[in-house]
Amino acid sequence: MNFMNHMYKYADLESEVAKICIESCGRHLWYFTPQLIVLALCDDGLSKEIREELTKLFNTPKSMDFKPGEPEFPKMIQRDGEIKLEGRLMSPNSWV
Repeated sequence: MNFMNHMYKYADLESEVAKICIESCGRHLWYFTPQLIVLALCDDGLSKEIREELTKLFNTPKSMDFKPGEPEFPKMIQRDGEIKLEGRLMSPNSWV
């Protein structure tokens, strides 16, 4: 997300290059799906605040339904001069 925000700001200098980079990153948003976001817990460089946020998963009920197929990508939105992800990063599907 930091890289995409840097590209968003870089668009003032090189709009076409920044646009291509942001679109490319947008094709990799599956890293931010509820099913994969828990893998961030394995990151040694994860900040304490984010780690604590992710451990809230343990208080999230487990989904009893398994829906095969591709997970839904979060939507990228521009707000307050930054690119942000819309939607929840964790859900009962994070247990899948």
